[in-house]
Amino acid sequence: MNGPQFAGEIISSLRQVGGEAAGGGEAIYPGDLINLGLTVFIKGAAAVNIVWAPASLLPGVLALLVLICCTLTAINMVLVIASGWVVIYAGTILLGFGGRKWTSDMAINYFRSAIAIGVSLLTMELIIGLGEQLLQSLVNSLGAVPDLGQFALVFIASFMLVLIAHQLPRMVAGIVTGAGAGGPGW
Repeated sequence: MNGPQFAGEIISSLRQVGGEAAGGGEAIYPGDLINLGLTVFIKGAAAVNIVWAPASLLPGVLALLVLICCTLTAINMVLVIASGWVVIYAGTILLGFGGRKWTSDMAINYFRSAIAIGVSLLTMELIIGLGEQLLQSLVNSLGAVPDLGQFALVFIASFMLVLIAHQLPRMVAGIVTGAGAGGPGW
């Protein structure tokens, strides 16, 4: 009867812990990361000079890649949040199997999955929160006329963020589900 409420509270409280640990408050939102990528893209597009297009095109391309990396990280976060909703509401059917000894594992796995998603969101909030702070400080240091090296540094940081935010939450959630944390798996 209260299964979805318990599962939802497990997921939201773990997500809140991750957001607070990163210093971003209760939760970090995927749209914030996309806004940061758009800021870099706008600065990169402003750096493109029509007269010297070949020389100034590379910062614009790097800015576009930063936007793509930020978008991929945000999409990854949205997928984990959506999987939490699916587990909370569609998985409720599995709680009905908790009344029998031979099917009670299904009900236990419902809550195990909720904890795994919550731990995954905790890890993701922590990683993205810290990564967003790093990216924000790099974007703030770009200045009025950013050079290629600065755009390259922002791209490297955003690329590292997308890879870490993709792999680490799944590895940490594997501890809860019993899949282990044997390393990255694509």
